[in-house]
Amino acid sequence: MKLPPKVHQSGPSLYYVHQNKWHRLCRADVSESEVYAALATFLEIGTEPTIMDIAEDYQKSKLLTRSRVTQKEYARIIDKEVRPQFGHMHPNDLTQQDVAVFLECMTQANKAPMGNRIVAVLSSIYNHGMRIRMADFNPTYGVRRNEEKPKQHYVTDQELWDASKKATQRFRWFMWGLYLTGLRQKDLMALDITSRIYEVIEVIESKTNKGVEVIVTPSLKKLLRRSIGPRTDGAVFIGERGQRWRQSAVQSAMGRLNVPWTLHDLRAKAESDHPEGLGLLTRYNRRKTVTGVK
Repeated sequence: MKLPPKVHQSGPSLYYVHQNKWHRLCRADVSESEVYAALATFLEIGTEPTIMDIAEDYQKSKLLTRSRVTQKEYARIIDKEVRPQFGHMHPNDLTQQDVAVFLECMTQANKAPMGNRIVAVLSSIYNHGMRIRMADFNPTYGVRRNEEKPKQHYVTDQELWDASKKATQRFRWFMWGLYLTGLRQKDLMALDITSRIYEVIEVIESKTNKGVEVIVTPSLKKLLRRSIGPRTDGAVFIGERGQRWRQSAVQSAMGRLNVPWTLHDLRAKAESDHPEGLGLLTRYNRRKTVTGVK
């Protein structure tokens, strides 16, 4: 069948392409008369929604309720991955088999974890699409994700010391703060100076929303005095420019060290090092006492 001008096939559907925008008309396996009828309808009243239409609506509404880090990462995946690979498709044309094939292709390209991240974003887009009646089903449901081997790296004392020598002074203090408190990066960045800061660190954990107290050991007290110094601002740990640490700055500083471990690994080290570790830390949940370091 000879297609009308500006009509092209992509996957199981036919699209009307105008000014580099793909507008879905109908399935590719319909008769010629149905193709022309769909084209006439489109030219008269407009177009059907695409996956990208749902994604853009999702970004303007639901995504804004997520954390800034999640918003930034989802926006990047939508723009760099979802848009070129799925954006032009009609929501109901994407099948479970298409998703499974995509995940297998990512595995063959040694990008299995990234494939999972993209499908997770796609699933959120479809869930939103179903809620606003722009998609009839979620094709990611029931598709087994790629297997991911968890990265496990125990940071040795020597590795930590070597990294400390290469780090800037302020980032060195931030790393040791993670190690001596066992707090998450986000919680340590948000840590403020209090009247009892040299006795106990009180934090409402961002992930669990539970109150936690970290007893300040001599090693930790020494670190806090160095980091805070004579300053009068509210942050305990600040960057080289005197501002509170941000996630992007922490990632950049960590990248410059070029080490085979992450700050998450460093927190794990804090959880398992006692009595070999440099600081004994005991953490108390306000509802239930728990031991942070064995």
